Order: sequence, then structure tokens, then C-alpha cells
Amino acid sequence: MAELPGPFRLPVIGNLHQLKNPTCLTFAKFGNIHGDVYQLQLGSTKTVILNSVEALRQAFDKQGEVFSFRDENFTSFKLYNEVRGDENAGVTVRNANTDVWYVQHMLVGRAMKYYMFEADDNRFEKSIRSDVSKLISTWISTDQEEGFLIDPVASCQELIGHLKAAFILGDVCDDIEDFDKKLEAYSNASVEMLAMMRSGFVNDFLPFLGFLTKSKQSRMREILSVGAQFFEDIYKAHAVSYQCGSKETIMDCVATFQDEMEKEHPDRTRVPRKTVFGVIAELFEGVANASAALLQIMMYMVEFPEVQEKVREELREVVGASSSSYPSLEHREKLAFTEAVMYEVWRHSSVIKGTVPHTCNEDVVLGGSYNFLIPKGATVIGNLYSVHKDPKIWDQPSKFNPMRFLNEEDGSLDEEKVTNCMVFSIGKRSCIAELLTKRELLLVYSTLMHLCKFENVGSSLTMQEVGGFEVPRDGSLKIKITRTGVHDTSN
Repeated sequence: MAELPGPFRLPVIGNLHQLKNPTCLTFAKFGNIHGDVYQLQLGSTKTVILNSVEALRQAFDKQGEVFSFRDENFTSFKLYNEVRGDENAGVTVRNANTDVWYVQHMLVGRAMKYYMFEADDNRFEKSIRSDVSKLISTWISTDQEEGFLIDPVASCQELIGHLKAAFILGDVCDDIEDFDKKLEAYSNASVEMLAMMRSGFVNDFLPFLGFLTKSKQSRMREILSVGAQFFEDIYKAHAVSYQCGSKETIMDCVATFQDEMEKEHPDRTRVPRKTVFGVIAELFEGVANASAALLQIMMYMVEFPEVQEKVREELREVVGASSSSYPSLEHREKLAFTEAVMYEVWRHSSVIKGTVPHTCNEDVVLGGSYNFLIPKGATVIGNLYSVHKDPKIWDQPSKFNPMRFLNEEDGSLDEEKVTNCMVFSIGKRSCIAELLTKRELLLVYSTLMHLCKFENVGSSLTMQEVGGFEVPRDGSLKIKITRTGVHDTSN
């Protein structure tokens, strides 16, 4: 058993003084020196950084039961649970090995799969077609051939927010006063909250300095209160509108499946409906991640026009060129290059830089090729930036090459490579909406590419970090949009 390597640390503050933004680059730099698993002392918190595909898979997947905890002493996590009023709901739930966790995630996972793949009227795809068509119509009026997308950040966030609302709530949105404004406020609050939780408060690591961060604590409480009120509005509106047995929306499906489960298995742990629905809040919190992921795809298509054209050629060949033809999940197997581009954009851009901190609930030896002792209570962070630049997995990782996600033999999607693209993390604590978001973004982006051509008009692109994501600075990206000839605003 080996001791974890790591840099020299100072008394009291440890290595906090060495962390520079973006922290993913600092973690990667230390990884080049100390290996893909090493320790830092961040104030009073022993922190283990995982810098490779192998390390994340070993800890969060193969040994996931031990590493699937959150640090209950983190001030940010305490505030989250306090304001939300339910320690069994949300990304900060301490223990992911409980019956409550299982019931929540089983019901919500089943509901999402039903909504996407089993609903009779194909409402998942219809919602995407409708909202994407409306968005294009706002960019390009019916009597002109081209337009300019001035603020892609706002457009992507609004589109994904509306889609999530349609999937989760449907017509219930109409019963919530000022729903669009509340959704926008919640989406913006989620971006800020994620930034705080990913970076951590100073007093997460130096709790005795809490008096120095009262303003930040107050701000996080305000942000979380926006989310708590938004969730309360959703819960109450759904409780009024829900009809027993309904499967119109994801929330309906969750409620119906829970009722069925409790009748069929009366001895199983009973979880309050509101606690089960607490996981739904995570789906809305994912708007920030999903909109950033979509925005990156659009930016790369502008940056690599030859790749954009190859995607469009595949879409024309598989989907067709008639005004009524739209990409569908039925086409997915034949759209391997189109999907490969999506994964390569996420890998190359490292659209999500790191995981929310985990912790282990007991002393544990990290297995596989490591044999490191990780002490009980250590904070464990996956550096997704390094994972997606891992030279042991990715040949020429700095090069943008969608072909790396395709099998050489038949051109199909390489599922092993897909699992190594850990944008949604891995294991029990991975994003519950991973499948929903992947399919949603594939259809949104492929529909956009099918209906429109996107070109840079010579603007000088500058980036800014918002909530842990790199996005274009407001007004710095202007995109020329031209119809491809298959747009039909009536659908």
C-alpha cells in the first residue's frame, strides 16, 4: 500500500495558495508531476484529485459505494440542504446508498425512459421539433433568407429551459404565474450556484474563517431560495393538476409509477412524493450544463465548417431533404458521425471541467493499478479536463477529430470511447438526466444543422467563464444563418 503523492503544503492553508483559476489546469499541472491520483491539503480538508479515465472509473464506478458520499461539513452543502428543507433531495444528498436514493432514482429514471421511448404520441421529439422551429423563426423571418444570431448564450439557455419545462411539466407551466420569468431566474441562479459548489467556499476548507465569507454565504442563500421557491411552485401546481394514472409528462409518470410501485410492493420503503420530486429539481438545474453543451456544439460547427457540412451531408442522406423531414431517434444508428461530433466537441472543449466533490465514508484502498490508502472523510474530485485530455485514452488529445469516436471497421459509434467521455461524470453520482440530455441535444443540434447553415461573419470571439463553463463573451459572437431549404415553419 502506497502513500498518496502530492506537493509540499503550508501549515493551516495547505495548498490553497497554489490554486489558480481555472483550477482544472492547476490540477492537471500537479498531475503531470505527481501522477493521475494525488493529494492536496486544502485548508483543513484532505483532497484527492483524480486526473484520468482509469482513476475516475476505479473510484466512482468500481468502488462507487464507498465514494458516493458528500461531505456533510461543507458549508455550501449545508446551506443547500437547509434552504431546500430536505436532506434527501438534490445533488448534496450525503449518502447515495440508501433505499430513499434508490426509489427516487429508479422512479425518475423509469419516467424519463418512458417519456422518451414509450409514449404513444412521440411527444419528446415533437416538442423538440416545435421549439427548434420556433427558435429558427425568431432568427430568420419568413420573408428573408438569412439572419444574425447576436446572443447565442441566451438563445441556447432559453431553448433548453423551455424544452425541459415541456418534458417535465407540460401544460402545468401555464398554471404557474410568470413561469417564464421564474424559469429564467432559476436557470441563472443555477449557473451561479454550480460555480460556487464546484469551486467551494473558502470556509468549506477553512471553516473557522466563516466570518470572512458571510456575504458569499448570504448570496448563496439568496440563490438557493430562488430554486426552493421555484420547486415549491412546481410541486403545488402539479399536485392540483395531476390525474391518477396520467403519463403526460415526466412528473406525471413519476407520480403514476410511484403509486403503482406502492400497490405492488407495500413493504418497500415509502418515500414522500415531495422527496421523490426533489430529484426533478436536478433536471432543471441541468439547464445550465445542457445549454453550455449545446452552445459549444454550435461554436465548433462555426469554427469547423467542413465538419458542419459533413454532418449536413449525413443528415440529408439519412433523414432526407423534404420540408417535412426531421431527424429522429429512429435515425440514430445511421447518424454515427453526427453523434460522434457531439461527443468530440464535449471532449475537446471540456465543456464541464470537474465533478461536484465526493467523499468516502471509510478508510479505503483505491484499487486497480493504484493501491493508495484514501482516509475516511477525504474529499475526492474528478478533474474532467484531464480525463478528456488523457493521452492513454485519446490519441493526439489536443486535436479536434470526431472520427476517434467511430469504429474503423464499420463506421459505427465506438461505445467504449463514448463511455470514456465523462461529461456527466460516472457511477452513482453521475447526472441522473444523462440519457435524456444526450438524446435531447442530439436531436436539437442535428435539427439545427439539418435546417440551417451557420457561418462566422468575421467577429472576433472572446470567451468568459460563467458558472464553470466557457461561453462567448456577450456580443462577441455573430453568426450568419442561412436556410438549407428543408425548413417548414408549419411543423
